Amino acid sequence: MRLSADDVLSLARTYADCIGISLTTVGVRAANNDKMFVNLARGRTCTVRSLERAAAWFGANWHKGLPWPEGIPRPD
Repeated sequence: MRLSADDVLSLARTYADCIGISLTTVGVRAANNDKMFVNLARGRTCTVRSLERAAAWFGANWHKGLPWPEGIPRPD
């Protein structure tokens, strides 16, 4: 299942807030792209491949104590 850019950005913001890191750092970890989530937050776009990579990373690396956000399907 493909997540939207808004869904992936929501995951990034939730993860960053929980861990206490910046969107830039989340972008490096999740997509090897330091500008990805900052750009999405500014209304810009990114490639579908980058979104899929980040969504898969969140699915595999979500913080154990943090509930998965409601309304966003969890990647396999």
